[in-house]
Amino acid sequence: MTEINIAFSFDNNYWRQGVTTICSLLNAGKAEVYNIFCLCTEDVTDKAKNTIKNLVKKNSPLSTVTFVEIGKIFDNTYESRGLSKATYGRLLLHKFLPDIDKIIYSDVDIIFKGSLKEAWDTDIDDYLFAAVKSVRNNLEENFEKNLKYPFWKEHLSDMRGQYFNTGFMVMNLKKIREKEMEKTWLPWSAEKLFFQDQDILNITCKNLVTYLPTRFNIIDCPDSYTYRKALKEGIITSEEFSQLKAAPAVIHYTGRKPWNSLYINYSKEWWEFVYKRTPFFALFFKNYLKNKLFEDLHFGQKQLMKRIVEIHWKKHKKIIKILGFEFLYKI
Repeated sequence: MTEINIAFSFDNNYWRQGVTTICSLLNAGKAEVYNIFCLCTEDVTDKAKNTIKNLVKKNSPLSTVTFVEIGKIFDNTYESRGLSKATYGRLLLHKFLPDIDKIIYSDVDIIFKGSLKEAWDTDIDDYLFAAVKSVRNNLEENFEKNLKYPFWKEHLSDMRGQYFNTGFMVMNLKKIREKEMEKTWLPWSAEKLFFQDQDILNITCKNLVTYLPTRFNIIDCPDSYTYRKALKEGIITSEEFSQLKAAPAVIHYTGRKPWNSLYINYSKEWWEFVYKRTPFFALFFKNYLKNKLFEDLHFGQKQLMKRIVEIHWKKHKKIIKILGFEFLYKI
């Protein structure tokens, strides 16, 4: 049985999303044992931590979970696009976990669909990371648009076809520690970069990354324009393209998040998993109805939403049927 180290980073606003990602990991990788490390901001409560511990024990009795508080070291970092200082936690994993030499890092806007053994077994002795190419950012039309950012033009113009996504990585903490990379990364964390820590790692780690198959960071439907164009431009191989459908491992919601939208790609998979495998469905759904439903409808996808959401009235009750789940509300 393979033992895998894996880390997540979140604050109190996203710990339930973190639990969802962790539960999907344990559900998809039942042949593996995981040493789970949660990097948390100080606002994550003991109650939340106990919930995580109990769910890990329930889903994978041999797996462990450890909490590491990241403190105030990232208080002065640049935050944008709704991302918090917890996002930067991966930059100091080698310091937070001094006895760990190799680890997987994962964002919490992810659902796992398959085993991570192939990714974990990747030889990274000569590299700092193994990661998946950011398909969307490497497309010629998007890369050219990004060149309008001065920092991108100055520091990333030579990364066309090589720019990687940092939402899922296998990290060589031993080598990162030896190179004292924090001395390079921390000054960059205050800079106004669009993709924040992802830009930092791409700027500072050129030629120090090896690439994982695309199925370990799927950001769109396999038959989408994004992946067909990436295949045509040589960003991914034909084998990688076929594996997107045949053996998906990691679904990554890089744009609009499934807890905020029902029409995005793979949103149904996220909601169904939350409903079946976590105790948070009612809370997520209530928040969606209250804050996000009409925003979703207004987003220009009314016809598609009609196929996902049905609303009708029966006597003094309003019936909302969403993704096959029916809810009754008294009027």
